[in-house]
Amino acid sequence: MRIAGSIRGSGKAGHLTLESQSVVVTALGKVSLEGNGYESDKRHESCHAGGSYEGGFHGGGPAGKACGDYEWPVLVGAGGIQYASYSNGGTGGGSLLILCNHTHDSEVVIDGTVSVAGAAGSQAASYGGGGGAGGSMLVVASRLSGSGTLSADGGGSGAGTTSGYTSYSGSGGRIALHITQTRRAAFAGTVRARAGQPSPVSPTRIGPPGTVFWCDLAGSRADADPETNRHGCATRRLEVDNGDLVTPSGYHGQILATAPGRTRFEIDQLHLGQGIPFSLSPLGSFHAVSMPDARALLTLGNITTTPGAGLPTVHVRGGTTVTIAGLADGVVQTGHLLSHVQPNDVDGGGLTTQTRPTVMRPLEVSVASIRVHEHGRVVVPPTVGRARRVADGGRRGGGPAQPAPGPRVG
Repeated sequence: MRIAGSIRGSGKAGHLTLESQSVVVTALGKVSLEGNGYESDKRHESCHAGGSYEGGFHGGGPAGKACGDYEWPVLVGAGGIQYASYSNGGTGGGSLLILCNHTHDSEVVIDGTVSVAGAAGSQAASYGGGGGAGGSMLVVASRLSGSGTLSADGGGSGAGTTSGYTSYSGSGGRIALHITQTRRAAFAGTVRARAGQPSPVSPTRIGPPGTVFWCDLAGSRADADPETNRHGCATRRLEVDNGDLVTPSGYHGQILATAPGRTRFEIDQLHLGQGIPFSLSPLGSFHAVSMPDARALLTLGNITTTPGAGLPTVHVRGGTTVTIAGLADGVVQTGHLLSHVQPNDVDGGGLTTQTRPTVMRPLEVSVASIRVHEHGRVVVPPTVGRARRVADGGRRGGGPAQPAPGPRVG
């Protein structure tokens, strides 16, 4: 399949699948499901409705109010909010699946643009509507290359006649790339799920970022944990980035449990853009008194950020436990299945036991603040150096190697 012109989605709440042994989008080609999601004031039932003058939410939102599966996204983007019954919000982005894994040599080449971005809010009677949320893009391929752009950005905010009449831009959507034969570095282009552009009338009304998930060498881990690595990724990388947009502190890029019974998450590499607030949503069953241990658990490997002003913050919310493990030298995953064979005195054979340890090592966290909210819990290695800020309103523990009074902040 070679796309040198434009393929555009039609209709709302739209889904499109491109399936072929080869998918090539040339430098002049474009695949667009921009504005093919939910219309103004409409959304999937799992997504937060928002309030007046807000954009649509998907990969980010107010704390605990994002939606969608960051590892396997399929939701179309929510529509932006209509402002005071006057101006309509923008429509959300559609949902795109690119399936190209028929053989080991099946390849997706993106030199042009593939977009499931939300649409901008409209203006009417002095009011500007909220931008639509970015949609979902799922790429399942043997190989990925090229230098083009994959986008699930939110829609821009509608411009009112004054800042008070101007809405927020839409949140970024969700993109996941499951590539079986090549790693992330083989793609030289841009992959982003950012908020839409704000109106110049009110440049601070910016939506939250979405998420980009890379599953390198998908299916290669035969010993993968069915809950924390259900796709058998060799490396799991999550990127949450709003580019040069200053994300409001009340809006978080988020991950959450969408599969029934899921409580545990692992991310080997977490990359946060400048000033990004990031959090794991608590389980719906958590209650500080009656169900204090019904917790969502997240283990993080290495944390990186984009150079520049604005320190990102990892929020450890009530009902969540975040373990900042780091990665030992030469290790690309936070958890590995280890088999131990012990002699069996009964029949002279061997008894095999399996464990899945989390490798914790002294780790320098110099790129992010950590804020522990009430009823939140964080577990850190024995030494955390140059952590810019640790705001402790919950529970904090040292790593298992030795007792520790907590992170060293300097």
